Amino acid sequence: MRMKYFTSTEAKTRFGEFIEAGMKGGVCLTRNGRPAGYLIPADDYEKGEAHSPGVAPGGGIAETLTLYSLGKIPRLCAMQRIGILDYGLLLRLLNAAGLPHPRPKEQDRRKLDKAFDAFMDQAQDG
Repeated sequence: MRMKYFTSTEAKTRFGEFIEAGMKGGVCLTRNGRPAGYLIPADDYEKGEAHSPGVAPGGGIAETLTLYSLGKIPRLCAMQRIGILDYGLLLRLLNAAGLPHPRPKEQDRRKLDKAFDAFMDQAQDG
């Protein structure tokens, strides 16, 4: 069974599904696009078979890159699952696999554009 990913809002609104997924194979709970915690089956925890954070059961590099490319998992989670610290390396792995870079959501893109414009205005004034 593969680990599922829930945002904190999804976990609140779909709590029953969140718990069920945790009992079946594990859940990565994300907050603000970053892993905030993991819910694993009680039997795995009690047997000491808990997976290390960031390493999803059945999650190989190709699967992780695909999930990240599709925007299904956040950047930090993808980097942890692969075991890398360099974001540039993650982008090079995407390129090597022939996968597109994930696109930010429209509202996130607008925030980034505004922040960049403000930065450029400050740089020109200074």
